[in-house]
Amino acid sequence: MDEGRAIVAEMLAQSETRSSLLQGGATAGWDDGFFLASADESFKLEVEGQLQFQFVAGLRDADDEYDHDFAMRRAKLYVLGRVFDEWTYVVNGAFGTTGGDFNLEDARISRELGDGGLRLTIGQFKGGFLLEERTGSRRQLGVDRSYLNEWFTIDHAQGVALSSQSERWRWWAMASDGVAVSATALNRSGTNTDLGTANSDFAVTAGAAWLLGDGASWSQFSDLSSEPGAPTAARVGLAGHYQAGSDVGGGAEQDVLTGTADVSAEFGGFGAQLWGVWQSIEDAGGVSGADVDQWGVGAQVAAFIIEDEWELFGRWERLDFDDALGGGRDDSLDLLTVGVTRYIHGHSLKWVTQVVWALDEAPVSRRQLGLRSDAPGDDGQIGFVSQIQILF
Repeated sequence: MDEGRAIVAEMLAQSETRSSLLQGGATAGWDDGFFLASADESFKLEVEGQLQFQFVAGLRDADDEYDHDFAMRRAKLYVLGRVFDEWTYVVNGAFGTTGGDFNLEDARISRELGDGGLRLTIGQFKGGFLLEERTGSRRQLGVDRSYLNEWFTIDHAQGVALSSQSERWRWWAMASDGVAVSATALNRSGTNTDLGTANSDFAVTAGAAWLLGDGASWSQFSDLSSEPGAPTAARVGLAGHYQAGSDVGGGAEQDVLTGTADVSAEFGGFGAQLWGVWQSIEDAGGVSGADVDQWGVGAQVAAFIIEDEWELFGRWERLDFDDALGGGRDDSLDLLTVGVTRYIHGHSLKWVTQVVWALDEAPVSRRQLGLRSDAPGDDGQIGFVSQIQILF
């Protein structure tokens, strides 16, 4: 009984608070996400979420071994908005897919500097490197980013950035404390939060993009699909990253230099992307005293077969490891991917199914694509993933 009275009292208090907010001119509701704002919208808070649930299966040619699983690929929460009219903020994190731990991803504040379009960003965020990494996980072409992207990506770092955008071009530059980079494993999150295990003394990431085509807009390229009826357009991008290795902790000072170029084209329902990346690592881990130069290229196409509803896509990737893996492993990896997407309510509710064929041995597992690490000499494997996504 006491618990019931407490619940009723709490509901009445919340109702009074909402009435007070409305009388003061504050607004709340839904506009591509839940929001709460002051009357003049100089203060605004939005809450968004992302869920991706997968069925994953894999078949390895070497031993005809088949396995499958259900997995919560992503469970993310976003808090974003504006304070004091001029400052914007984004904080988001993801629940771990195994233990459920909540991990911080982005935590940044930004402000326009003057009327020239220059923007300052401070905090933890991605510097903007590979094409797929610059595209949000909710707007990918397949169920997830490619194997090539995960091997070469430059992920979240902590630092400060300047950027600018006009009708036809944009540029960005970030000074940070560097990220984790490897010649023998996937490049994923590795922010420098501990001075005792610093990845680098300093790092710089920079890039630029140009937009081509009459009637073209940047919003066309917020995903990797070409919306039916959209104008023909193209985008060309370049980016680079350098970090000076740290000797903190007595480890090897691994200087890293990496660069990428990409081209995207849209033809009103048919889209294509081509990108390449190269990375050089001094004194690379696993290759004592050696310098490693690795590269990769990827290409993908997508076409709507039923307007705004069904889309077919395909991707090819090739990675060259520059003899960094050792142990008799293949020095290159080719992958082919084909799939289909059913857009139920755009990206907000979609179902994606794909098959990826690793023609050579995969040195590292990528379970989100249905791939496991192969033993040296294995012939390759096939991964199958079917995924539902909902945004709220």
